[in-house]
Amino acid sequence: KEVLSMTVHPGDYYSQVSIFEVSYSGSYKPKYRQTKIDNFETEKGIHLGISKEEVVNKFGKCFSSSVNTDVEIITYRLENPKMNAFFCSETVNFCLAIFWFVFT
Repeated sequence: KEVLSMTVHPGDYYSQVSIFEVSYSGSYKPKYRQTKIDNFETEKGIHLGISKEEVVNKFGKCFSSSVNTDVEIITYRLENPKMNAFFCSETVNFCLAIFWFVFT
């Protein structure tokens, strides 16, 4: 099973979620609402357990990378609404989406 955590910051718009984080549940004890979904997947097919190569094939090679010990983190930063209309509405002049992928 997986856990989807959503963060809403004070001052966010109504129904706006600022941070989504998906992780393996492990010994997580649910305190909040539960769904009947066992695995989360994005519209691009991104899910836990996907390889770095699969992520790069879906998002492209325009990422930054950092490695420490046995973990590599690749970061995609979308700042232009024209790059991906999904993240921006017509009423927003600026859009920012940052994706972190951690590979062990």
